[in-house]
Amino acid sequence: MHTLLLSPDHIHLDSFYCSYEYTIYQGLNHNIRPTNGKLLKGVRALRVPPCLKDHLRCLLIGRIKCRTFWDKIPGCTERVMCLLCRKKNINVLESKQHMWLECENNGQELAWETTKNTWQKTTDRNWPNITAGLIRGVPALSFKHDFSKDAERLRILITVTIWAIWKSRNKSAITNQDVAPSETSEILKELISDIVRKNWNVMHFMEGIRRSDRQHELCALWANKRLVDFNLKTGPNVDFS
Repeated sequence: MHTLLLSPDHIHLDSFYCSYEYTIYQGLNHNIRPTNGKLLKGVRALRVPPCLKDHLRCLLIGRIKCRTFWDKIPGCTERVMCLLCRKKNINVLESKQHMWLECENNGQELAWETTKNTWQKTTDRNWPNITAGLIRGVPALSFKHDFSKDAERLRILITVTIWAIWKSRNKSAITNQDVAPSETSEILKELISDIVRKNWNVMHFMEGIRRSDRQHELCALWANKRLVDFNLKTGPNVDFS
């Protein structure tokens, strides 16, 4: 069972709410488990590139190509092991938990540190304890009294982080290229910058009140003057320092 502790912030998932603790996706009480429909609807609503949405859908339907995926395919059982760890003479099963949260050779630790620092520049809310359950349920995650779009930002940040880890892992494991631990973090920064820039550019095709509302929405989402400097002439500049 995956449990997330947040104090004093409050999160509710699929209409479930409590003050200090919630159980996500694999809880014993299925009344608090987000439905597949809720999760898929959340994926569709994410303002991220289509490839990232597809990645989340694959996660939800069990098609991420790591341990449990290869277990079911004859002749591919050797792929259940983490190839990056094997290069270091370490034999460990490559579960999603291992790939996204535990592997010491795919840059995930530095990537999550970058995501945490980005989060802390945009809000006063505590950074949550990232678990496999939280990752799986992130499309349905929301904060109570969320006036600064923290929940949407967190959904985007977690989504781009697991994608960056996945891309870095594939580059090393599949194409056999050397990947420095910092490369995963750099992929993550490029993804965030690209999402901010494209969302800003779309605004220029809007007019009047709709454009003004969208501008204020983006400034709240990406913490204008803290994480991003939205310059009307030069466009957005993301500061990860």
